[in-house]
Amino acid sequence: MISSDYKDTWNAFTAKVYNKYGDLLNSNVISKPAFLHIVLPEYKDDGGSIMITFSATGDPLEPEEISQTPARVVFSVDGEDLAEVTISEEDLRNDDGYVRKSGVELPETYNGNLDKLTVTVYNEDDDSLESTIGTIRANYMQIHFPKYTEYGSEGGALTVVFSFVSVEDESVLESDVTDAADNSTVEIEDELQQSKDETADSNEIISSDDTDDSEDASESDDDNDQIKEEEKSEDETVGTDEDTKNGSESADENDAEDAKDDADEEEAEEIQTSDTDADLAEEIVED
Repeated sequence: MISSDYKDTWNAFTAKVYNKYGDLLNSNVISKPAFLHIVLPEYKDDGGSIMITFSATGDPLEPEEISQTPARVVFSVDGEDLAEVTISEEDLRNDDGYVRKSGVELPETYNGNLDKLTVTVYNEDDDSLESTIGTIRANYMQIHFPKYTEYGSEGGALTVVFSFVSVEDESVLESDVTDAADNSTVEIEDELQQSKDETADSNEIISSDDTDDSEDASESDDDNDQIKEEEKSEDETVGTDEDTKNGSESADENDAEDAKDDADEEEAEEIQTSDTDADLAEEIVED
């Protein structure tokens, strides 16, 4: 017995046959007016078959339950998607099922013509959900979700505020973005090359400075050695001069002493002569 929903449609069924190990068997399904004939050509030597009849008198199938939680809303015209708004669980929770989105871009031709848009609401499984259009103004519209009753029996809603962009602006914007990206890439490459050049120049300068410093240090050492030699020579010269001066002064002193001694001797001789003359004079007088 199958559901009455399959009355007069069961002969469109397909069938698969498996063995007890779960292996799929080769089979052919033949539909008959009153049953399905399933042929098993590889069963034993002569093959086998299964015949199945159906009684479509069972209860109607319950509709498959799908989530009524909206996840995205698509705005389109003649099958062309123009804009899309995503709705998160957090959006729904924060606003108790009533969400507001702004800044959604549309071509400027739809400014004041939002009623020309086709609105489709999807859940997270991309199942289309029931929705109705509420208030529409020049730049915003409201979409109701009548079966989304998570936060109230009246359902939820989405209010979308649009911003309108001309086709030329969109083209210019895309061009500007591309040019900006290209220019940014070129600037980055130039900066990198400049950085490499500066690093190379810096290394050359450092190397040159090191060489100059080395040469300067060598020259400085030579100059210091020369200065030391000159100072040593000057010291020796000064010492020689002082020795000469001291020798000269000593000679002068010796000469002075010799002259003094000679004068004393002459004076003594003169005194002795005088005394002799005086004695002779006294002798003459006495005579």
